[in-house]
Amino acid sequence: MKVFILCLTLLLCSNCTATEQKTAISPELFDNSLRNLNNSTQELILNGEDYYKKIGFSNLRKKMRDEFGTQLWAEPIIEEDDGIVNFYLKAFGIYFLIIGLDHIDSNGMKFKYWVVQKTSSGWGGDIFETNFFLSQNKNGENNYIYESNQFESLIRIEGTDYSFNFKNIEYLYYLSAWKFPENYQNTELSNFEIVPYKNNQGQLQYKKSLFRHTR
Repeated sequence: MKVFILCLTLLLCSNCTATEQKTAISPELFDNSLRNLNNSTQELILNGEDYYKKIGFSNLRKKMRDEFGTQLWAEPIIEEDDGIVNFYLKAFGIYFLIIGLDHIDSNGMKFKYWVVQKTSSGWGGDIFETNFFLSQNKNGENNYIYESNQFESLIRIEGTDYSFNFKNIEYLYYLSAWKFPENYQNTELSNFEIVPYKNNQGQLQYKKSLFRHTR
């Protein structure tokens, strides 16, 4: 399963700007598409997992299209036992990869760390950035409680510190900090690339190597 998730993510991301004809769109349409994608992202972070389990991929894709004007362009990947989550979203050449990573259970509440990688080139504008979110599930209701464009593994909310496990090399791979250095200015994570490979037993492994930025 891990190998399948990795291969699909690599395939989809590598084709983000290559699978559509790049036709220029107006700045107004670009801004509207970006706004719709941000609204879709909030809906998927807060309710996407539940929707997917209850209504399935086809109906969830229809919901995103009809209510937000965005497209789920590949079936979401949702691991069991609060594992990694991937939603693949796009609109008019703007691509959002929405990733749910580590979570914390505390005082009857669940806090989940989300990473949203946004990319676009050759349409109405250029985007290449990552945003970070923290969702809280309290009494069965999900809410946003944190949003930033800079990575932090320790987040303070109303005087309480929540520390997430980003020593996990698989999580570091999904962060892809070396691709988005501007969003990791408070850490050294962007100085390292995480490279996946299979060992002699065919098991998926990761290795860390120094990454030299060219600009």
